[in-house]
Amino acid sequence: ELLRLAGKPLSMLNRKEAAELLTTCQTMLSERKPEKPKGKRQRPYLPESVDEHELLYLTKVQLEKRPLNVTLFNGETMQGTLVGFSPYALTVADGDGQETTVQKLAIAYYQAPASVAAPVNGTEESEIA
Repeated sequence: ELLRLAGKPLSMLNRKEAAELLTTCQTMLSERKPEKPKGKRQRPYLPESVDEHELLYLTKVQLEKRPLNVTLFNGETMQGTLVGFSPYALTVADGDGQETTVQKLAIAYYQAPASVAAPVNGTEESEIA
């Protein structure tokens, strides 16, 4: 199809013709591409929608101001209220309001205590970062 659009072998195209062909192909590709739903992150899809599950879980914990236990790979633990999060870090405030931002690469796991945890979409309230 590309050769048909070019009208001649690609090696015979000059710079202007190649640029026009590229523009035509990009337009065709953008018209074929399905519309992405708004609000969805533009990241690769992982098995079992891990990114979306984590987003829903952390948002719920943050909005409900539930305590969150964080265990780091070095064995250190911290507990507090989730203040904010990104794809790469969690910010937790302890009882005194002192905020600590922890990189997710340092986190072994985090979870809401079992006594207050409620299932999200039928899954356990525990997340491995």
